[in-house]
Amino acid sequence: MITDKELNALEKKIGYKFKNRKLLLTALTHSSFSNDDKKNKIESYERMEFFGDSILSFVVSEVLFSKYLVETEGKLTKLRALVVCEETLAKSAVTIGLSKYIVMSNGGIYSGGRDRPSILADVIEAIICSIFLDGGMDPARNFTLKILKKYIQLAYSGTLIIDYKSTLQEYGQARLLTVEYLLNKVDGPVHDRDFEYFVIIDGNTLGTGSGKTKKEAQQNAAKQAVVNLNLDFS
Repeated sequence: MITDKELNALEKKIGYKFKNRKLLLTALTHSSFSNDDKKNKIESYERMEFFGDSILSFVVSEVLFSKYLVETEGKLTKLRALVVCEETLAKSAVTIGLSKYIVMSNGGIYSGGRDRPSILADVIEAIICSIFLDGGMDPARNFTLKILKKYIQLAYSGTLIIDYKSTLQEYGQARLLTVEYLLNKVDGPVHDRDFEYFVIIDGNTLGTGSGKTKKEAQQNAAKQAVVNLNLDFS
C-alpha cells in the first residue's frame, strides 16, 4: 500500500494538496488490487477514469476553442484527438514519475503493469477526476494544462504524434467507405494480454496491428493502413 510520505511527494508533483486523500488513493488503485482485497472493499480508479476522460476532453476543447480562433471545427477536432490520446497521457505520467505510485497486485507489478501506457493514461484521467471531486474545476483545469500545455502547442505546430484511427476514419467517411476493426487473436495470461487486430476498409484488410491493449492494437493497425494508403496525415 502507498504511504503518506509517498502521497505527499505525489501531491507536490501534481501541484495540488488534497483535502480528502482517499480520493487520490482511489485514483491510484488498479482493479487487480481491489479485486484481490475484496474484504476491505477498496475501490479502483475505473469510475474516476470515466469521469476524468470527460473533464480532460472539455478542458482541452476549451483551450483550443479560445486560443485558436480562426480554426475550423474539423481542425479543432483533429487537434484535440492528437492531444487527448493514450500516448500523450502516458508521456505526461512518466514526466511526473507516476508509475511508482500506482497500487497494483503483485502479479500486475511483476508483469510491468505500472509502466503500461494504457494504465498510465487511465490513472492520469482518474487523477483529474479526483482533483475535480476534491477541489472543483479550477484545480482540475490547472493540473490538466500543467501536463498537456506543451502537447497542445506541439499539436498546433504539426509536430505531435498522429492519431491514425481518426485519420483513417476521416478517409472512410469522405469516400463513404466502412472502416472496421476485427479482433484476430488474444495471447497471454489475463494480466498480460497481447491483442492483434485487422483493420478492414470496404471489405479489404489494409492493416494489422498488435499491442497490450485493444486501443493500442487498433491504433497500430490503423497506422499500417494509413501507410499502405499513402495518406496525407500531417
